[in-house]
Amino acid sequence: KRPWRLESRPDTHSYESNADFSQHTISRTRSESFSWSSEEIEKSKKIWKTILTYTTNVLHRIENKDSEKPLLINLLQLVEKANSLPTPEEVFGRRDPSARVMSQNMNKIIDAIEIGRDCSAKILQSLKDEGEGIELDSVRKTVEEIDES
Repeated sequence: KRPWRLESRPDTHSYESNADFSQHTISRTRSESFSWSSEEIEKSKKIWKTILTYTTNVLHRIENKDSEKPLLINLLQLVEKANSLPTPEEVFGRRDPSARVMSQNMNKIIDAIEIGRDCSAKILQSLKDEGEGIELDSVRKTVEEIDES
């Protein structure tokens, strides 16, 4: 199972009953619905090794308070591109430890994205103008709290 891959689910509220819902769901997993050529798998091995190196570096920068943090858009693009590849388990095999590390790194990147979105939401909330103007002290305080965390 790849928790870092976002799976789309059909809207269950638009069906009259569970029987209608089950007729419209797809029970095949991603690996069964896609077949990857051996050439694609070989190219993906090189890409995933690069992604492993990159995500290890990014995670180190995220954890190091003195380092410049990666941009949220860059992390979103990384996940989007990784999602277009065969999974590390499909490329290296389920028993390969590097496949596990790659998936763990992607999970940590998703966690960082969620934190980044929360921080952006806090800043946008403090910038909300309710007709009396933006309270700069409130914005500064919010930014400082985010910077310290």
